[in-house]
Amino acid sequence: MDKIRLRNIIDQAQAKLAHEARLVPDQDTTSGSVRWREKLPYGGLAKRLKAAKKTLRDAGRPSEALSDLLQSTEGLNLVSEQNSRMRQLGDSVAHEPITYSDLDPYLGSISRLEDDCDDVEDTRRGLDDLMDFILAP
Repeated sequence: MDKIRLRNIIDQAQAKLAHEARLVPDQDTTSGSVRWREKLPYGGLAKRLKAAKKTLRDAGRPSEALSDLLQSTEGLNLVSEQNSRMRQLGDSVAHEPITYSDLDPYLGSISRLEDDCDDVEDTRRGLDDLMDFILAP
């Protein structure tokens, strides 16, 4: 879970930067991170950092939080990397194959499912059926 949470930090920060840079409308809660990454050019980190700073400057007066972030070399590096290590780590966990040897954590997640969906029992049955399908030879 740590790797997924770390990836989420990068994703949420990039989404907020997209809003600060006016790359997405205020009501857009899903595409900010993608828009931020698309705005930065392919190439080395220095080129991407320069573009990130210009994009944020061009958006006008920054919030106090953004002003603080602009002082953080480490933070700006993390949200500007072309192939973010944090994103890759989270993706590797989120997209790794499910095997019988790691079945228990998945079954635990299914059993703890509660208020995240309308019909918990039907959803649990459906997820159990999906696990059976995934693990079938």
